[in-house]
Amino acid sequence: MSYLIRPAMPEDGAFIGKCVCEGIGFEIFEKETDQNREIAERIAPLAALPRFRRQGVGSGLIKERIAQVQQEHPDLRITLLVDPENLNGQRIYSRLGFQFINRNVVAFNHLYWKMAL
Repeated sequence: MSYLIRPAMPEDGAFIGKCVCEGIGFEIFEKETDQNREIAERIAPLAALPRFRRQGVGSGLIKERIAQVQQEHPDLRITLLVDPENLNGQRIYSRLGFQFINRNVVAFNHLYWKMAL
């Protein structure tokens, strides 16, 4: 199977955001509203569709984005939040060089662990 990885276009935002929400179990899309579309567009950069998981696509996307950010902003510290129960995510992020720096971050009324490069 071949893949085309391209930068997201503005018109992709709502769809990508819905995928992210579905992936993390954040059910905000019972109704299509301006607020839900805005939320989707803000979280859009985090998505890898379920059918593309476990094939190295997500890791490749993360590596590519890390390289871009490090080139454009070499002094910027890259961090992320991971659910304590997301063991697969923790393994992937650790394999990519992320380390735990805070295990007590609350976002969306949920506990997350913060990791950084």
